[in-house]
Amino acid sequence: MADAGASPGLAANPGSSANPGSSASPAGSARRPRGLIVSSSVTWADAQRIVEAGRTLGAEIEIRQADDYEALDDALDAAPEVEFLLADFLPDASSGAGTGANTAFSRVTVDDAMPAAIRDAALARVARLRWIQLAAAGVNQEAGSIVWREAPQIAITTASGLPSVAMAQYIATVILTHSNRFDRLSRYRDVRNWSIRGEFQAEILIGQTLGLLGYGGVGRRAAIIARALGMRVIAIRRSIDSPPPERYRRPAFDPIDDDLEPAEVWGMESLDRLLDESDFIACTLPLTPETRGLIGRHQIERMKPDAIFINVSRGPVIDESALIDALRKNRIGGAALDVFETEPLPADSPLWDLHNVLLTPHSSGTHDHVSDFTADLFLANLERYLAGRPLLNLVDRERGY
Repeated sequence: MADAGASPGLAANPGSSANPGSSASPAGSARRPRGLIVSSSVTWADAQRIVEAGRTLGAEIEIRQADDYEALDDALDAAPEVEFLLADFLPDASSGAGTGANTAFSRVTVDDAMPAAIRDAALARVARLRWIQLAAAGVNQEAGSIVWREAPQIAITTASGLPSVAMAQYIATVILTHSNRFDRLSRYRDVRNWSIRGEFQAEILIGQTLGLLGYGGVGRRAAIIARALGMRVIAIRRSIDSPPPERYRRPAFDPIDDDLEPAEVWGMESLDRLLDESDFIACTLPLTPETRGLIGRHQIERMKPDAIFINVSRGPVIDESALIDALRKNRIGGAALDVFETEPLPADSPLWDLHNVLLTPHSSGTHDHVSDFTADLFLANLERYLAGRPLLNLVDRERGY
């Protein structure tokens, strides 16, 4: 599933990397919980809004810039009493790596040979932390970090749900672009006349089937749009009986979310059936050991000859080489790929040269409300944290999301 993109960020406040006066607690509140905002996904204005709301709730929050591990280490060292963070990535033991969240979609840093001194220093740095709110929806890239592996006392929450509207729009855009033949617009510009008018004859979507791999917030909102277009929607998910964990919801989306169920929902054992019956297949699954390589050569061969495969989750869910082979041979109708096995997509990838592939740079989850949505989620969870209530979007380390 794709992540929330970068907004103007904390650098929007020129000349300062910390909120003036935020480190000083008001009289009589020396024991106030302390937090840090080190995420570039929120603007300075939204970060200030968090600081002010935090004070009202009884917390002191400081704003710092931390675009890589070393800067995050420095921020934590300078604020040893911090209990919670709003961050783009988890603290790790790899100071100096310089890798920020925006290019960390495949990052895994497991190192069993880590010197004890480095490991101990990293764990000491996060010893007081109790909660980290990530600005990203996906968390697979953090599975190798020392916080994930060796600091279970730190609750991790994600931005799951925040990119879902944009990602559902992306899936709908691909479906409509294909059905209306908009991929041929460049040919129209080339000929500059109506001789190719027949190539734009639209396919009617009523009665066609959208198959969803995964049925969380993204899948369900995509299903709602597809149903409005007259499509049949089928979906598979890991568990169809147990209720999903509590997720963050925005009031403006509630009328949509509370509508009638738009899809037939099946268990994972029905994957082959879904592939057999779908005209469009959209992958929104998180990347876990169970989903890595889920769509291999056998599954691709089950797809209809004119099927369109859409991936907005994580590249390694599908065997990329098998997909490239199928696209080269026109074994399937085409693909729209926002995520890849290696990111950024290498310049020599064969995908660049395939005429039946739409490529986007892991941007399906970016939108114009990343900052305020992230701030609102953080404040909703901050209120819960301070009250000792369960956090929203809490990661299950065993499941990997």
